[in-house]
Amino acid sequence: MDCPFERAIVMSKKPHIRLVLVEPLRGINLGLIARLVLNFSVSELVLVNPQLDEEELDIAYKFSSRAQSVLESARVVYNIREAISDVELSIATSAIYRVRGGNVLRRPVTIEEVKSIIRERRLRHIAVVLGRETTGLRRREIEECDVLLSLETSSDYPALNISNAAAIILYNLFTVLYPSGSIRRKPAERIVLDQLLDYFIKIVSIVIDDDRYIKHVKRAFKNIIGRSVPDYREAGMLLNVFRKVYYYIQKYKHDKDYIGANP
Repeated sequence: MDCPFERAIVMSKKPHIRLVLVEPLRGINLGLIARLVLNFSVSELVLVNPQLDEEELDIAYKFSSRAQSVLESARVVYNIREAISDVELSIATSAIYRVRGGNVLRRPVTIEEVKSIIRERRLRHIAVVLGRETTGLRRREIEECDVLLSLETSSDYPALNISNAAAIILYNLFTVLYPSGSIRRKPAERIVLDQLLDYFIKIVSIVIDDDRYIKHVKRAFKNIIGRSVPDYREAGMLLNVFRKVYYYIQKYKHDKDYIGANP
């Protein structure tokens, strides 16, 4: 028979993001957030004491587009403790914070610090708690959570719309919990980049008769390659072109009219 403790360990290896909305009121925001749940592989949406009437609920379904199933499967609870009781890290959010003074409850962490905490502690089960659209989270609700996250914004207008804040936070959690995303490129191998540089210098050495200048050009090309981080296909295409150009020059370099001759 399997040990329940062992099963729990295996299950915990899979990322689990829980998004908690406290007393959601506006259907537009709820609908847009439902779409984010699918965008960023959020495991569950929990609504704490939702305040939407029938009209606002209809609006939520309208703005959720193809994420209506998220609204249908959302779990409703009536206090924040129930919503975050079984997670490894609960993250309260607020635009109101204090970096000085005695109000330690309002000492925030940045999104980069949250990502570092998740990496260093290898956390997999995370809850993000978003407050009311009007007044945010209350002190006692922040106290229930492990950390307070504030997103850095302009002091001229620091408060973000709840759906915008959710998008920023969930994107960052997605990148740290699902590091092998679909748009990640396969970088070119070092040997291919070395061959690319080698053929480039061979070409330059034929058309430029100045060792000092060639040295600077080589450094410049290395800088460009280093900053651009080409993927394997991009580097392979460039290498193919450079190789053909080099052999073309080698073939015709004794012809006085060959392209690339020094003036």
